[in-house]
Amino acid sequence: MRPVTEMPELGPRALEVAERTLASAVFGSRETVRRELESLVERTDADEILSSASTFDRAALRASDDAVMGLLA
Repeated sequence: MRPVTEMPELGPRALEVAERTLASAVFGSRETVRRELESLVERTDADEILSSASTFDRAALRASDDAVMGLLA
């Protein structure tokens, strides 16, 4: 797959879904992600967390997964 160079304009429903999704996204420095995940678990009383990431770089994806697992261990 080649990276996207242009995005089509989103309709109202798609924009709403994108905004809602981004509002619940967790990203940032290691400390920020740790804090956000702890807050999420506290607010929701979750027993487990499902992490999802997407990148063209498989090594970067693995590093991201490893970093999240390290925060939760």
